[in-house]
Parts: sequence; C-alpha cells; structure tokens
Amino acid sequence: MGALYWQLNDVWSTASWSSLDYSKNWKPLHYQIKKNFNSELTLISKVNDNDQLEVFVISDYVATKGRLKVETRSWRSFDTLGEVDYGMFEIKQLEGNLILTKNVGFLLNQMNCPYGKWNECYFTISFITNDGLTLFTTWESPVPIREIKVFTELDANVAFFGDCSIDPKDQSLEFEISSALPQPFVWLETRYIGKWSDNFFMMTSSRSFLTFMPAYELTCEEFMKDAQIYYPSKVLVPPPKPSEVNSMKNIFMIFAISMLSIVVLSCCLFCYYASREETVQQSRNLKFGNIAPRIGQRKKYRQL
Repeated sequence: MGALYWQLNDVWSTASWSSLDYSKNWKPLHYQIKKNFNSELTLISKVNDNDQLEVFVISDYVATKGRLKVETRSWRSFDTLGEVDYGMFEIKQLEGNLILTKNVGFLLNQMNCPYGKWNECYFTISFITNDGLTLFTTWESPVPIREIKVFTELDANVAFFGDCSIDPKDQSLEFEISSALPQPFVWLETRYIGKWSDNFFMMTSSRSFLTFMPAYELTCEEFMKDAQIYYPSKVLVPPPKPSEVNSMKNIFMIFAISMLSIVVLSCCLFCYYASREETVQQSRNLKFGNIAPRIGQRKKYRQL
C-alpha cells in the first residue's frame, strides 16, 4: 500500500503545488506530508458548507481504540477556553472513519468562545489511546484565515529566542523561536540548503525548539544572520485606519474635481474656437458675396 500526490518536485523555489524545489529543499507540502505519515494514524478535519466540524481518522497499521479530545483556544492568547472528550472510538484498519460531526456554533458556545465571534477562536483536535498516548493532533479554524482579524490587528512577534548552538554529533544547528500569540503556517527560510526539523507549523505555545541540518558546514553566525521567519501577522496587510480612509477619499475627490475641471475647460475652449472659426468662415463668405456682383456688373459694363 502507498500514497501518491501531485506533485513531488518542480523548478520553482517558491511555494507551489510541488513538495521539493530544484535544490531538493522541502516545501510546505513536504513537511505536512511528513507529519501526516509520521504517526500510526492521521486525523483529518474540516468545516463543511453546513458549518459542521467533521473529523476523520485513518489508520494504516492496526485497528485501535481511543478517545477524541476537542479544545477551543483563543487567537489572542495561548489559553484554552474549553475542552470536550468524546467517548471511545474503535478505528478500523485502512478505512476512513468519520468519528465526529458537530455544529461549529454549538461547539464554540459550549467551550466559552465569545458569542458570535468565530474568528476569535480555533479548535485543536487530538486522538488519545487508552494508555493516554496522544497519537495525532491537528487544528482547525471555523472561518477562513483571511477573516481572522487578530492577524492584522496584533503582531505575534515571532522571532529567534536565545542563541544558536551546534550539535557535535551531526553538526545540526539547534535554536528556539518565540511568539507572543498563536500563529499558523509559521515558515522559516534561508538561502542555505538544508532541512528543518519542522516547518510550516502551528505555534500553540510561546516557544518551539527546532533544528536545521545544513548540506555543508555552516556556522551559527552565518545562519542567524540569513534566516527569516514569516507568519500571518507579518505578511497580512492590515486594513486602513479611518484617518487613512478619509485622506484617501479627500485625495480621490480632489483628483475627480481636477479632472472634471480639465474636461469642462477643454469643452469651453473647443466651443470657443469652433464658434470663432465659424464666424471667420461666414465673414469670408460675406465678402465673397459682396465682390461677386461687382465683378458681374463690370463685365456687363465692358460689354456695353
């Protein structure tokens, strides 16, 4: 048995639908696939069109039993607002087991999320065995990421914490990053070729310990100077402030009035020169009309 996905590699070094770039660096897809296949089972969650939270469990190894724990957390802190345990489930081998279908609004209200503010909270979902071992944990937002206002209102300040060190065993670089708020899709990047212990991950705590295995010898100073961290609070553009909106409206009004004035002035000048040209033409025709009879009369006089 196995799994195929589209696609393994392409020539682009930026985010795309492949999981490897031309330098064999891992892209977000590859890290996510590693997480999904790194456990005995995988949790897949989604919010469907009817605002129902659906949770599927897939086990590729053996049938197992366990319980599902659903927590509601706030995007504005690392606090857990509430949690609910859902019984014991028997997971069949090599099958997609739908083990939970719950209304999102009901869950949020049940677990103390502010009423009507779905964009303030998110779910963490864990499958725990009878022995208390957490096999897999995932998270799910009840609304699209673009609708979460916290990311544009507050900066999580995800940054390197403390100093970097080198593991003498494999020469990997060890370091920590810190965050003031929960952040999904945290992405670390460097121009040096290598592999991160984790990337494109969800920060549900204020600290995360990571390692970077370079393809060649690399010092901590070189690494820390070059490495960059990207996260939603950093890359999402905040909405304009009311003062900025008013200033933009004023600029637009001034521009519109200026353009209208130019158009009116152009029309006036066009009408003026058109009427002047018509007057000149009439004057010429009048002069020609006065001269023509005189010429005719002269011819008659000469004939006489």
